[in-house]
Amino acid sequence: MTRTYPVFLLHARVEAVTNTNHPIPLNPDRAAETAALKANLQELRSALQEVQSAGRELKELVNELQECRDTIENLSDPVPICYACKKVRDDRGCWEHFEAYFARSVGIETESSVCPECLQGRFRVVGSTRATAG
Repeated sequence: MTRTYPVFLLHARVEAVTNTNHPIPLNPDRAAETAALKANLQELRSALQEVQSAGRELKELVNELQECRDTIENLSDPVPICYACKKVRDDRGCWEHFEAYFARSVGIETESSVCPECLQGRFRVVGSTRATAG
């Protein structure tokens, strides 16, 4: 049969177990039970700290995910690019080079290179002919 105690008595009992200066005397016949309760209390406090720490980490991860979602939503919007000069119009209506736009808005650094098609077409290197002495 399990006994039920009012909450204020349980609280007083916990205080008595954790505080040796508490005025409520402990029953010497229940020393083993008292020691077990102290150990359980310490385990519960430790578990509570772990749960609170995990909760803080979870909040940080949720914030990071929300920032990622916001970035993805910004990337899913159409980006107005000038047909002629390839500058990008930002949210303020200013035009800037696409390299600067992507570096500022998304954090993507770009580098310049020439694709194979342009290398063969527009930038075809004509071999130099040297006059050879005969």
